[in-house]
Amino acid sequence: MGDTRSKSVLISRLEPKSAFLFMSAASEAQELIAAKDPHVIDNLAQYFDMRNQFARWRFPDIPGDISGGQIATAMRLAACEFGYDCGAEIRENAAGCARYGNCDATDRDSYFQRYTAMPGEYERIALLKALIVRG
Repeated sequence: MGDTRSKSVLISRLEPKSAFLFMSAASEAQELIAAKDPHVIDNLAQYFDMRNQFARWRFPDIPGDISGGQIATAMRLAACEFGYDCGAEIRENAAGCARYGNCDATDRDSYFQRYTAMPGEYERIALLKALIVRG
């Protein structure tokens, strides 16, 4: 387990210098996601989030292009399904409550749905999260 988590941290910090290296790292990330370790999935979300502008992906049964940021969000929500601590007291919810008064979210998913998602985005992210959870 530790080796998988270490790899996920290394990939999340990788700065690919070419499209080939970027796609190679994305492919390795997919293999690590298959382990369904919530910490690995949450670590890898950072990889896609930081590369939001580099590429767009397409997934079966999800209309349109998916950005790296949307993949990252779906991965963070999927990590919750595998046991990652995503309750009301997590850092994102606490920060949103303190800064903006958004204090009624019960978990990471409800915070994203109520306060972060653009109109129509939550449904697409939920479909992508389901793909990640199914494997």
